Amino acid sequence: MLRVFTESALRQEVWRGHDFWEPMQWSLNELEDVRQNLAAGIEHQDLDHFKQYCEEYVWHRLCNLSSMYEELVREWFLPTVLAQLASYPEVGKLHTGES
Repeated sequence: MLRVFTESALRQEVWRGHDFWEPMQWSLNELEDVRQNLAAGIEHQDLDHFKQYCEEYVWHRLCNLSSMYEELVREWFLPTVLAQLASYPEVGKLHTGES
């Protein structure tokens, strides 16, 4: 089951085109690590630890990735205060619309 979900996640288009946002690369690296470990084989005594790592670390971060994307990355392109603070080179200088 881990192999099926990992391979399915790695086939998604979402991994391309987000080079500007490091959390995407971190999650991609974690999925590739899971795939490599599954391909190499998991020792019986390590299986519970590996499943716990996948569930509590890798999958949890993948679920959080969508929330972070919605709150942060999409915000960069909207006309909001957070977008101004995060997207413009003049850090901390807000455009108030007043001359």
